[in-house]
Amino acid sequence: MWIFTGGFTKSGGAAGVDASHGTVFRQATEGVPGADESHDSFGGALAAGDVDGDDFPDLAIGASFETIGSASRTGNVWVLHGASGGTTTSGAVSFSGPTVGIARSGDDPMFGDTMSGS
Repeated sequence: MWIFTGGFTKSGGAAGVDASHGTVFRQATEGVPGADESHDSFGGALAAGDVDGDDFPDLAIGASFETIGSASRTGNVWVLHGASGGTTTSGAVSFSGPTVGIARSGDDPMFGDTMSGS
């Protein structure tokens, strides 16, 4: 998943996307919790918002096909925190439905398939 800087200026004018300052995040990126697996849809759902109240946008990353233990397609969400220099893996957290008390019966719960931010 690529993240590019840019957007709008404080006065509301378009600043444009700066493709020269893109950042790639993968499950294998240092600081992203957990193990890297193929075909888990890391980055299949994204949401941004200030989760930790520090006035920097944080990024929630979903992987609905993530395998947890022997349960396939359990799903997982990672939160990468925003900072003055952009999104960082420092202090990143990871959770699945069962770790936050959400239990869904049946096959393929696919936690993190759809997210919304503000």
